[in-house]
Amino acid sequence: MKNGQRRAGTARPPLCGSIFVGQHDGDGRGRVVSQSDYEGMSGAAFRWDEWERLSLDAACDDAKFITEIRAFWDCHFPFLFSVHSGYAYHAICTAADQFGHVVEGYEPLFEEALPVADSFESFLTAFLDGKRNT
Repeated sequence: MKNGQRRAGTARPPLCGSIFVGQHDGDGRGRVVSQSDYEGMSGAAFRWDEWERLSLDAACDDAKFITEIRAFWDCHFPFLFSVHSGYAYHAICTAADQFGHVVEGYEPLFEEALPVADSFESFLTAFLDGKRNT
């Protein structure tokens, strides 16, 4: 597939020097998606592309909706999951016009993502400071 696009259930390319190894919060309701998650080897309750799979299941046979869901996830790389008060995620945008931006999305419409930070570095700074950077 062109530009690294893939379908739900297919592996992401290897991450160079992944620093996270399935890190999660104390109660297990938040998780940094790790290399082993992307490889399907972590044994975690949720697959790295779980939110995309849920959306595709909800789309049933609606070809237009399926196309929109796939288009969204083909340019968003999820790296943080949460199930604290419903399913949620943070992802890095890989689309040319917003490359590197961080977004967050919530159930039931995961693809209606909200911008969180202009870069992963900004996201990490805000995250470590305990604030949201918009």
